[in-house]
Amino acid sequence: MSEPTALDQYLIEMINRARMDPTAEAARLGIDLNQGLSQGQISTAPKQPLAFDPELADSARGHAQWMLDTDVFSHTGVNGSDPGDRIKAAGYDLTGDWRWGENISWRGSTGVAEDQVQSLETQNDALFKSPGHRVNVLQDGFREVGTATVAGDFKQYDALMVAENFGKTGDSVFLTGVAYDDLNDNDFYTPGEGRGGVKVEATLQGSDKPVVLSDTTGTAGGYEIAAAPGTYSVKFSGGGLTEPVVQTVTLGNENEKLDLIDPQDAGTGSGTGAGAEVAGLSESAPVSALLDLIKENGDRLDFSALADHVREGTPLPDAWVETIHQGEEILKTVDGGALADDLMNYIDLLGVPNDHHGTDGLTGA
Repeated sequence: MSEPTALDQYLIEMINRARMDPTAEAARLGIDLNQGLSQGQISTAPKQPLAFDPELADSARGHAQWMLDTDVFSHTGVNGSDPGDRIKAAGYDLTGDWRWGENISWRGSTGVAEDQVQSLETQNDALFKSPGHRVNVLQDGFREVGTATVAGDFKQYDALMVAENFGKTGDSVFLTGVAYDDLNDNDFYTPGEGRGGVKVEATLQGSDKPVVLSDTTGTAGGYEIAAAPGTYSVKFSGGGLTEPVVQTVTLGNENEKLDLIDPQDAGTGSGTGAGAEVAGLSESAPVSALLDLIKENGDRLDFSALADHVREGTPLPDAWVETIHQGEEILKTVDGGALADDLMNYIDLLGVPNDHHGTDGLTGA
């Protein structure tokens, strides 16, 4: 099975950048988030980050290579297959509330070959600007992705063929991220910065029986751990780290992203891993956990009173105080204004059907 190359990992990071702040990505590219789509089709709410899946990557890479070999640019591939056929053939079992999608792109030159990083950035931006592809990139129901960035001759062009296979199967959620040295100080992963060989261990807190889940970062720096909802102590170790770096993460019903940035200096200060930065947790994790508490106490909670407290500073009702105290550890990092904004984003998503089938997966070239 595949592991992502540095270019593949870079594409995953760009996809997740867009998903975690769709409005900012649209603004960066000078478009409206729903340009070319019906109003409100894509919510401004953060979308869960996608975890790398090797079967989806195998499917994407096989199709990208087939397109190069045959000089054919199409979602229809070998033996008349569609993306769903290829995903299943690669071993990605579609069970439960499943869905899939595919984006493809190519770019080439007949003169001096274009820098592959620059080509990939241009292709990624073009896919986001295209309405149908943007829907795939920002579909919140997806949890996993496999990317392929394959160079070769295409119609006599020196080309970079890109394929993105998106999927969701079963009920697992994922802790995912990337370890990297930010060598160019741009606060973002760049090919060549990945840190491989770092062990990532997630230990479930409050469990009667020890539950320790682990992965090791690949050569490009990425990792992914399938886990049940809960609060985990996450430890990064090995891979040249002078001492472990530890962070607490709460998984709800969506994926979470936790990156290890500039770990080469870890351990030079006081505390655990003081020289490294751990970043990337989305706002949705504490809010998801809070919503579980709200569901349990829903009959006692007055949302109008909560809104008045956030906006006007009126006293918080006792029922809300008790609920918040139950989730005190979860809510430490969430301020009132951000909480109100995120709750409104969740409300925006209410009523959206959560059932997709194979015929829904294919969206444009």
